[in-house]
Amino acid sequence: YGAPDADRVIIAMGSVTQAIEEAIDNLVAKGEKVGLVAVHLYRPFSVKHLLAAVPATAKRIAVLD
Repeated sequence: YGAPDADRVIIAMGSVTQAIEEAIDNLVAKGEKVGLVAVHLYRPFSVKHLLAAVPATAKRIAVLD
């Protein structure tokens, strides 16, 4: 979710993702390159699928629990 060329990405799950999406919409509208990977199912954990969801342009990743 967010900029396809995001250099900053948040990884989160649950109801907090809705608030993050709103914040990302505002930041993208201002020209920021930010994105969100919303995790829906974390077991069984798949590193392959998680890494495929993170843009190659990501320089910083924040994981919110």
